[in-house]
Amino acid sequence: MSDEFNGPGVRDAKHMEELRQRVKQLWVVLAVFCGASVICFCLLWVQLMQQSRTLNKVTDDVIFGRFVHYEAESDDYVKPITNAIQFFHDGYSVQFSAVDYTANGLFLSGEIGNPNEYRVSNLNLNFAARPYPVNVRDKWDRGNKNTVGWPPEWDIGNAQARVPVLDAGHTAKFSVTIPNVKQSAEQIRIAIIFSGESYTYLNGR
Repeated sequence: MSDEFNGPGVRDAKHMEELRQRVKQLWVVLAVFCGASVICFCLLWVQLMQQSRTLNKVTDDVIFGRFVHYEAESDDYVKPITNAIQFFHDGYSVQFSAVDYTANGLFLSGEIGNPNEYRVSNLNLNFAARPYPVNVRDKWDRGNKNTVGWPPEWDIGNAQARVPVLDAGHTAKFSVTIPNVKQSAEQIRIAIIFSGESYTYLNGR
């Protein structure tokens, strides 16, 4: 039957049914849109987080590289090996005649050389056994990620040897035992730092 033979109630009912169907369709479209938006947002968030972690790692690697470079340039390091002359930044040299791992620690004996034109008196040689930076990267990551200075608490052991006189162009003997150092597969290096010394130039200055 055509609409002209239907009463107003029938037409209103049909219109209401059409309206309900359109509302349902709109809800379906809205639900699909919201679901797609959530998925897109999650994917975008995951990508941003991955990029952020990658950027943070690259940044940390650069900062750690600066720390390694500064640390190597700021202190004088030698390897605990015998019969090899090893030089400091300012020309001083050290040669170990004995490197022994004992129950008390690492025993070092040898000579330190002075290439300069002045006498060094009352010299304290401060020895610090330290791991290589790559072996403390986890500690660096957990710390303040500094670029300057080696934290003393990272030292394996410390000891001091006294050299009363180190003449110009000569060598002087020393011996020292660094505690807490044990022989292992993990290599170490020895930082040697001067303290307490005085200088006398040969020309009387």
